[in-house]
Amino acid sequence: MTASNFEMMLYYALGGGLGHLTRARAVLHTLGIAAEQVTILTASRFADDARVIGPLNIIQVPPHLAHDPRAYRRWLRELLGTLAPEEIYLDSFPAGIRGEWDESLVRGISVHYLARLLKWENYASLLPATPPPLTSTFVLEPLHPKHLAFLSQHPGAQLLPLQLHDPPTVLGRRELAVIDELTRESRHRPIWLIVHSGSAAELTELLAYADEMRRLENSAARLVLLARTPPPQLMLTGVCCYDLYPASSVFHLAHRVVSACGFNVMRQMAAHRERHRFMPLPRRFDDQFQRAAQHHLTASAVADDPPASERE
Repeated sequence: MTASNFEMMLYYALGGGLGHLTRARAVLHTLGIAAEQVTILTASRFADDARVIGPLNIIQVPPHLAHDPRAYRRWLRELLGTLAPEEIYLDSFPAGIRGEWDESLVRGISVHYLARLLKWENYASLLPATPPPLTSTFVLEPLHPKHLAFLSQHPGAQLLPLQLHDPPTVLGRRELAVIDELTRESRHRPIWLIVHSGSAAELTELLAYADEMRRLENSAARLVLLARTPPPQLMLTGVCCYDLYPASSVFHLAHRVVSACGFNVMRQMAAHRERHRFMPLPRRFDDQFQRAAQHHLTASAVADDPPASERE
C-alpha cells in the first residue's frame, strides 16, 4: 500500500513543552499508525529536535497566533481545508487547550481523544457550546469523575483504556557516548538522575530536592541532570548535565530517578517504582498532585499484595 492510499490523520498536540510530543510518538507507536499517515500540529519548542519528532511530519503553529484566538481559528480552518484529514487525534484536551475546537470544525471527520488527568474545574469553563463529537476516547490514566462524566455524554463514543509503549530508541553518536560515560561511572558510585524538561527554576528546585535526599541518606551518589538547557548556575557542586533524549535510555543505569510528576516520566518509571522519587509541580491543567497520590496508592496496593505463591 502506498502513502497515497492511507487515510490521512492530524494529531493535535498543542502544548509548548516536551510531554505532548513524547506522548504523541508513544500513541502512534502503540496504535500502529505509520508516520507517513500523520501530521503533528504543535507549538512545542522541541518541534525542531529530530531526536524528539523522529520521522513525523510537523507543522508548527505560527507564534503570532498565540494571543489571537479568532485569527487562530481562521488559520486552523484553512489548514483543515488544505490537509483534508479523515481523522483527528486531540491530545489531553477534548476541545483543544483553549477550547478552540468545536463541532463546526470537524464535520465529516472522525475525532479521537487521548485523555489524561486534567484539573477539570480549570478546563471546563473553556469548553465551547458545541464541543467536537468524539468517535472514541483513549483513556491513558485514571481521570477525575467530572471529566469522565463529560465524556459519558458523547453517545456512541467508546471509552478505551490504552497502555502506551514508547517506540524503539534510536541513538546517535553523541547519545551513545553519554551512555558509555554513565555506564562506566555507575560501576564506581551510585548515579541519581534528575530528569526534567521544564524551566530553570523548576530544575533548580528538583536539584535541591535530590541533594537534600542525598544529605539525609548520607549517600555518595553522583547527581546527573538530564535537561536540554541547564540552569544558568548549577547551585550544587559536582552536578553534571547532559542533553540526552530519550532520558529513559539511561534509566537502567540509575540507582534513583528524581523527577516531577508529568504523565510520561510517571508512566516510564512505573515498573521501577522503588527507584523513583518525585515531586509534583503546580500546573494550570495537569494535575500532578493527584497523579502523585494515585501513584502512591498503586504502590501501596502492590506492596500489600502477597506473591502468587502465598495466595490460596
